Amino acid sequence: MDIVLEMAVVDCARYVLAMPRGEIDAYTEPAFRQQLFDVIRARPLIIDMTEVSFLDCSALNAIIAADRLCHEHGAELAVAGLRPGAEQVFRLAGAAEIVPLCPTIQDAVWCVVPLTDEEIASWS
Repeated sequence: MDIVLEMAVVDCARYVLAMPRGEIDAYTEPAFRQQLFDVIRARPLIIDMTEVSFLDCSALNAIIAADRLCHEHGAELAVAGLRPGAEQVFRLAGAAEIVPLCPTIQDAVWCVVPLTDEEIASWS
């Protein structure tokens, strides 16, 4: 049985959206980590995990390493759409204290994308 991990990347106007699909474990983690590192720039990175069917601690390590690299580039990282069991793994490992966990992509955008002056002005 082959374990497959694919990742689509969408270059949005104010952030990058990475959408892995499949399983992230010790076997697929090196490719996952490299794909994340390849898209990190000086813009926020959102990782949409809704299509990840399984992850282990190696996924946590890759995401925390990506968060560090984002910070070195002056950007933020957030994770969206974790399944309940996966979110529990993040919380138990303390990763939720390092990387924001958001239920949806929109929540993640609000979490890591700075508001423009126009957006702030529209609130008054």
